[in-house]
Amino acid sequence: MSLATARPWTTLRCFSPPTNNAAQVWVTPGLRITRDRDDAQAVTVAGACNLRSLEPMITDMSARLGETSRQEQWDLSGITRLDHAGAMMLWRAWGYLRVERLVLRPEHEIIFLHLAWVGQSIKK
Repeated sequence: MSLATARPWTTLRCFSPPTNNAAQVWVTPGLRITRDRDDAQAVTVAGACNLRSLEPMITDMSARLGETSRQEQWDLSGITRLDHAGAMMLWRAWGYLRVERLVLRPEHEIIFLHLAWVGQSIKK
C-alpha cells in the first residue's frame, strides 16, 4: 500500500479522542500518517507509548513506522506516557538519529537525549 492511499488511522486499537471528559488519558497508543495538499507527509503518535500499552501491537505499529521517513513532520505531543520501549521503537524508525522536524512534550525530551547519548557512546 502506498502512503498516498494509506488509511488515515491504523486499524490497531488506535487512539480515539476522549468522548465525555477532555481530561481523560488516552491509554492506547495511536499512529496516524497523513499527507497534505503538497504531498508532504506528517506522522502523529499519541496515547500511551509504554511497554505495557505497546505489547499487544508493537509488531504492527513498528511495521507502520517502517513506512515513514526521517524527512516528515513528526508530532509526538499527544503522547501521554512514554518509556524507553516506546522511545526506542520511534528511535529505530528514525534510523537511530533524531529527526529534524519534531514536536514533543518537554518531559519526553530527556529520553531522546539519553538515546542519542548512548548511541554516541557506542560509536566511540
